[in-house]
Amino acid sequence: MLKKLKANLYHSTSFSSLLYCPCPHIITLHDLNHLQYGSWVKKKYYEIFVKRFALKAKQVTTVSEFSKKEIMSWLKISEDKTLNFSEALDEEIKKTIPLENIQKTMQKFNLLPKEFFFCLSNSKPHKNVDFLVKAYTESKTQTPLVLSFSKERLQKTEGVRCLTKLSELDVKILLSQAKAVFFPSLYEGFGLPPLEAAALGTPVIVSNIEPHLEGLSDLKETLFLDPTCLEVWVSAFQQADQNRINPVSLEAIQTIFECYDITKFAQKMSSLYEKYV
Repeated sequence: MLKKLKANLYHSTSFSSLLYCPCPHIITLHDLNHLQYGSWVKKKYYEIFVKRFALKAKQVTTVSEFSKKEIMSWLKISEDKTLNFSEALDEEIKKTIPLENIQKTMQKFNLLPKEFFFCLSNSKPHKNVDFLVKAYTESKTQTPLVLSFSKERLQKTEGVRCLTKLSELDVKILLSQAKAVFFPSLYEGFGLPPLEAAALGTPVIVSNIEPHLEGLSDLKETLFLDPTCLEVWVSAFQQADQNRINPVSLEAIQTIFECYDITKFAQKMSSLYEKYV
């Protein structure tokens, strides 16, 4: 297809790799998660196909300084060949949600505004959600914990609600209306959901992994916790239940919008394309 189109440049925005690329190419690697937590097949795919494709790329881009360091070490490439473009927040996150939409979503899921905890995640082991649910159970709080995916064992846990097939609007409303949002990941390349929650003003409790510290360190309201220490997460649920974790300030929200502006991101990406076309 690229040959037929006579493409001047190809940008692979994920770990998709071509055996042959007829034009100069750029690849974006968000993280090296599959090398650490992936199956044997995924690890081989990365080592054989992704590495080869990335080494031949004109430029490798990524989303955090943490990922940049990991990628440079894995590929053994220089710093100037690896660019950190960070993530950007969608413009939709800035728009006020109509009260009618909030009410409909709360009714649909039988929830009350600011009377539930939320975790936007999935069932992959590095997301550490089983650990989070254990901490929630031991906290003995009565506020329900809402998860954005379904897992049979978790569904049977008292107080835990598993929601599936959430629309983008559903997610935005749940992030904005939660009493607090929890992100206990053991590994991330960046960690966009906590940033989105903070941009909506919701109290955020995250694991103290390097990408979270990098992306949220300027937000004094954020609670950073060891993702292997159950006791501190139990305490965090209890603090959040008693409204003892502050919401993100308007000043901090404005800083987030300025730092992760999608227009600035687009301009940087456009400049990169122009360099190789």
